[in-house]
Amino acid sequence: TYRPNEHITRAQAAKIIANILELDLKNISDPQFSDVPTSHSYYSYIAALAEANIIHGDAGQYKPNDFITRGQMSKIISRAFELEEENEMKASPFSDVSPTNQYAKYVQTLVKHNITTGKEDGRFDLQGFVTRGQMASFVVRAENATKQKQVRGKIEELHNDSVTIDGIKYEVSADSFLLLATNKEALVEANITISTKNNMITAVHELTLQAADTFDGNNANIGNLHVPSGYTSIVNVQTDEIHLTESVKSLTVKNTTAIKAFLSAQKARTASTTAISSNSSLTFENSTITTFTSDATTTIQ
Repeated sequence: TYRPNEHITRAQAAKIIANILELDLKNISDPQFSDVPTSHSYYSYIAALAEANIIHGDAGQYKPNDFITRGQMSKIISRAFELEEENEMKASPFSDVSPTNQYAKYVQTLVKHNITTGKEDGRFDLQGFVTRGQMASFVVRAENATKQKQVRGKIEELHNDSVTIDGIKYEVSADSFLLLATNKEALVEANITISTKNNMITAVHELTLQAADTFDGNNANIGNLHVPSGYTSIVNVQTDEIHLTESVKSLTVKNTTAIKAFLSAQKARTASTTAISSNSSLTFENSTITTFTSDATTTIQ
């Protein structure tokens, strides 16, 4: 039987991780743990983790028969799945994890990657023993965090090094257009489809901008970019498709490469809608557009 509420030992944890990672159990060096001889039933799993630099032991011992604690587990999971570590010691969400604790950065790393939320009483319970069921949950969440996955949602907040999409914070590269202050009006509440790995945005597949005046793509690759009416400037975009909407304003698209560009007429006009000016225009500067299609009356320059 599985016995999900049963505590697991450090040796059993090593076996679980080694098997999940499909580590080589034969071509391994002896880690020289005094309490794990080569005849030990879990030797190959423990040695494989040591070979992979996931575990180091303590004073020459691994203590295979000790129950593994949640603090120890946080370190092993972080290392085993090569999670991007949270090196900036922030205020801990858990009452029992101080910034100086030896496991603090590993616990924060698990939080960062949505692998743990702690106990109901506000603690992480560093010294608590890990059950089989808990270990299974941590491993599944860690695997999900490290898989490339696609997310579609609405941008809620922009931060110094990340963005929040549908309540989840994703890290972005320092040169991302998502961090440009000048893009805030265009991006907040915008719909976006991204790929993520390790909670890091690795690609932007589709972006529908909010009403604003300008947008700077900062030379990023954006699969499909949708630009509503009212923009005067779109710059530094690399895209498969850019969808533009005719406007009462003249729009300049600069330093942009697109396989396809579409200019659509305003479809819904009411008595309160300003008519499209005969002087409005769409201008491409230093841009390469392979195919251009339009059903609008805007002048193309």
